[in-house]
Amino acid sequence: MPEMNVIVREPLLDTQQRIIGYALAWQQAEMDDCSSVVADPATLAGLVAETINNEQAGWRLGDQVLFLEAAPALILSDMLATLPSNNIV
Repeated sequence: MPEMNVIVREPLLDTQQRIIGYALAWQQAEMDDCSSVVADPATLAGLVAETINNEQAGWRLGDQVLFLEAAPALILSDMLATLPSNNIV
């Protein structure tokens, strides 16, 4: 069976329990394995750039922030330049 990964979105709350942003990560889709996958963080950032921050609609999450794992492959990729710096951590 081919390996399948899914995107996990975890809400991050402030002290008043309001959502201030989301942590995004790849996760293997197997039922018995809940470990995060950092195989290609630049692909995850590219998906965010295409769907959440596209040229026509702009940043679709308002003032909310996305937290992406700072893997070396992501930091060295050109994909970070396509994302708004005030909405990505």
